[in-house]
Amino acid sequence: MLPVWKRYFAVELDDNVRHLEKGERAVEVEAQADKRNGSGLRLQWIFRAGERLLTDAEVAVLARREGSAVILPSLGIVSVARPKWESLHPLAADR
Repeated sequence: MLPVWKRYFAVELDDNVRHLEKGERAVEVEAQADKRNGSGLRLQWIFRAGERLLTDAEVAVLARREGSAVILPSLGIVSVARPKWESLHPLAADR
């Protein structure tokens, strides 16, 4: 629709809209393990879209949708592949 609008109206696109033009992007999930004082490991989950790390607030938005596609203004449309999401949240696989 945008090309049609551009024929009739002056259209200015900011960076957030340009992110949408890229289409849906996959969020990669990594685990970083740190040794605890004493025994055991502490896992920290890292969510990344391209070179950009997601903020805690962005991860929270994604979590509310259980990894399904969401629009994050600073990134565009992002999602976590269902198998990856289910490996993070095994109970989600039972639904």
